[in-house]
Amino acid sequence: MEEGHSATGYRRAPVNGQFKRGQSGNPRGRPKGSGTLSSVIEDVLSEPVRLKIQGRSVTVSGREALGIVLTRRAADGDIRTVRLLQRYGYFAKTDEPVIMWFDEADKNL
Repeated sequence: MEEGHSATGYRRAPVNGQFKRGQSGNPRGRPKGSGTLSSVIEDVLSEPVRLKIQGRSVTVSGREALGIVLTRRAADGDIRTVRLLQRYGYFAKTDEPVIMWFDEADKNL
C-alpha cells in the first residue's frame, strides 16, 4: 500500500471523496427565502378574504372565513364537517342543553 493513502472499503471512504474541513455536507442547502409548509399556510390564513354574509360583502381574515364556512357546513348537516369539529373538541365546550329526540317506540323502554 502506498504511503499517505488509506485503504477504501466498508466504512472507509476514499480521502479525495470526503468533505473538506469546515465544508458543509450540502453547501447550497434549502434557499433562505423558501418557507415551510406551516409558514405558507399561516400566510394564507392571514390574508383578507371577501365573503357574502346575509347579502352583504364582508372582508375577514382567511382564518375567520374558514371558521364561518366550517360552522355553516356543520349547521347544514354535513356529517364529515361535524366529525371534524368534534375531533378538535368544539362541541365539548358548550353550555347548551343536549336535545334528545325519542320515537314513540323508544318511550316504552
